[in-house]
Amino acid sequence: MKPGFISMGIVIMALIMAAIAVISPAGDASGDAGDATGVTPVPDRSHFPPEVPSRDDLQVTSQEDTAIDTTPGDGMGRTAKHIAYAYQPNVSDVVVFTSYWTVPERPAYDEYIKHTVFLWCGLQQGNLGLIQPVLEWDHDDTGKYWTIGCWIVNKRDHTYEVSRRFRAYPGDRIRADLRYITDPANPGKKVWYIAISDLTRQSMTYMLDHRRAVDTNQNLTLFSGVLEGTDLVRYDVDLPGDVTFEDVICKAEGGVDVPLSLTGYVHPDMGQVAIEFEDGPTGTSVIINTQRNTGNS
Repeated sequence: MKPGFISMGIVIMALIMAAIAVISPAGDASGDAGDATGVTPVPDRSHFPPEVPSRDDLQVTSQEDTAIDTTPGDGMGRTAKHIAYAYQPNVSDVVVFTSYWTVPERPAYDEYIKHTVFLWCGLQQGNLGLIQPVLEWDHDDTGKYWTIGCWIVNKRDHTYEVSRRFRAYPGDRIRADLRYITDPANPGKKVWYIAISDLTRQSMTYMLDHRRAVDTNQNLTLFSGVLEGTDLVRYDVDLPGDVTFEDVICKAEGGVDVPLSLTGYVHPDMGQVAIEFEDGPTGTSVIINTQRNTGNS
C-alpha cells in the first residue's frame, strides 16, 4: 500500500471516530442475562418482514478485494433461511444500535458439505437494503470455524459487500455497532457505520455504507437477534449452542432511548428452536434457544 493511501486512511478513520464520539451514549453497556422470563411467540408468517435477495443470488464485492465472487453454487441448500429472529418494524430516528453476545458452541455437524450459519443483528430499509454485523459459521469463503464480518446487502445494485473477516472462538465476547454518522467523505450527508468487534481477541472490522443500501434512519426494520442458516441447516446437529443477544441498545440523537417492542419468529420447520425475551436495566435481551447444549469448540 502506498504511503499516501495510509495517510488518507488515518484521516478518514479519525473523522469516523470523531463522528461516533458525538453520538455515543455515555459508557459501554454489557452484562450477562439471567434466566429468561419471556414466552416464545407463536410463529406467524404475517410477521415475516420483506426480504432482500438471497446472498446466493447476488454478486459480491469486498472491502478487501473488489473481485466478483465466482464460487459456484452446488444446488444443494444454498439458499439462506431465517430460522429464528426478533424484530420491530417502523423504527425511526435511531442513530446508535448496539448489541452484545457470546460466541456459542459450534454446530456438531462436521461433514464435508457446508451447513453455513449466521448470527446477526441489523437494520433493513423496506425491500431495498440491509446492514449487518455478522458472526458466521462455515461460510463459503472460510471453513468450519467462527468468523466475524460486516455485511451490506443492496438490492438497488444487486450486490452485497463483505468486510475483512477475523476468526472468533466459543466464549469470545462480541459487540455489534450500527451508527448513523456524518459521512467523512461527504460532510453534507449521513452514512451508516457498521462494525463488529471480538472484545476477547481485541479484533474489529467495519464498513461504511457508501452505496447507501440503507440511506435513512427512518421507518426501518430493526433485527435485534437473528439465527440464519442455509437450507441444509435442519437438525439439532446443524445448530450452534444457545445464544443471547444482550443489552440491546437503541438511541436517537442526544442519547434519547428509542423504545422497542420486539416480535419473535421461529421457522415452522424448526420446532426445536425457541425465542425468549428478558427485560433489563439497559435494554431487552433476546435469547435464541436451540435446545442443543453439546458440541465441540
